Amino acid sequence: MKRDKGFSLIEVIISIMILAIGIMALIGAYSTYVKSDTYAKIKTLEFNIARAKLEEALAMPISEIGPIEPEEEETTINSFKFKYSYVVIPRATQISQPAGSKSIIYYKIKVRVHKANDNKEKGVELIAYREE
Repeated sequence: MKRDKGFSLIEVIISIMILAIGIMALIGAYSTYVKSDTYAKIKTLEFNIARAKLEEALAMPISEIGPIEPEEEETTINSFKFKYSYVVIPRATQISQPAGSKSIIYYKIKVRVHKANDNKEKGVELIAYREE
């Protein structure tokens, strides 16, 4: 009996199916990687913007920082649009001091940053306290 060299049609179809399944798995893994990498970049940018804006707010006089009700401003970094706002809340705090001393007023400065088209709760919020 003569033996043919090569692969049969069934063997070729099965090997193509196995290869296709492997390629689909790689595409799915790559897609997940890109999504998580983009999410990490956005969170890093949100945190860096919040930190920079909080440092700006701490360097300014309280009267220039902003109202108690926040107004959102917008900035663009690396083609991502972000919105940020300052909130200033005065807090009177009595610290144990000698009699006759007045209470010290601390201001709570809150900076919130989120991607422009995302929900505010998905963003980053940093808080600092400052004495006037």
